[in-house]
Amino acid sequence: MTEPGAPRVGIVTVNFHTEAEVLRLLSSARAHRPFREGHFILVDNSPGHGVVFPLGPRDLYLPQASNIGFGPACNLGARASRAPYLFLANPDLEFTGPLDPLTDAVRGDIAAACPLIDPPGYFQNRRLPTVGRFAWDFLGMPQAFPGNALSEDHYYQPVPEVAFEVEQPAAAALLFSRERFLELEGFDPAFVPAWFEDVDLFARVRRRGWRAECRPEMTVRHRAGTVARSLGRSRFFGFYGRNCVRYFRKHHSAPAVVAVKAVLSFGLLLRFLRGRVGPGLAFKAWTW
Repeated sequence: MTEPGAPRVGIVTVNFHTEAEVLRLLSSARAHRPFREGHFILVDNSPGHGVVFPLGPRDLYLPQASNIGFGPACNLGARASRAPYLFLANPDLEFTGPLDPLTDAVRGDIAAACPLIDPPGYFQNRRLPTVGRFAWDFLGMPQAFPGNALSEDHYYQPVPEVAFEVEQPAAAALLFSRERFLELEGFDPAFVPAWFEDVDLFARVRRRGWRAECRPEMTVRHRAGTVARSLGRSRFFGFYGRNCVRYFRKHHSAPAVVAVKAVLSFGLLLRFLRGRVGPGLAFKAWTW
């Protein structure tokens, strides 16, 4: 139930050296009014940049002393808002139209809903990973063999024209019931600084018997990979790989964890041979 005077949707955004992207996001929100009754909660993990964000009187600015990570920052924003719905918005999103109808989707056993990201990509909507599905993805098979049945099933391709259930939508553009997000205790803070926190969240959503839904008639634009590019490939794959192992250790068997480490090691070795990551990263997979 909405508190008197509280916004209907809290738009939670995390800044980490993405000031230009946050300014563009805020500008697109003014132009397109994604939610008529919404407010921004901006959690700043890299303060001291000299940028003054043009926030409104109902918006919240939460600067942190250091980078607390994406998941913990979203949790902080969720607790600070009193809106019944949370829209998690990556800073490199741009709103292209109203998203108010998403709130109608979040009811019954549907705990979360998402618009279609433009351009649609493999990262947005996917099924929860198994060892085989993760190996297919991490070893680049969808790109090497486009249009294959396994990838189309795993990534919901081609995108249906009507609302469809999604096992694991990305947290880049996601509306969530605040009550249920807090009931789940939000993102697991172990998945820092980022990656796989949303996969873990939806594994727990499925365990509760709840669902998520994509509404393809609504879209947002996304410049994917902004933070990953700023980190560099080796640092990105270091964080990504550790959190991947952490996810499989939490939700799968011990043999599955060993198998995933082998996939990571082999995939990182291939990337090293192509000059994309440092020489020792493939061997670090076994220490994660």
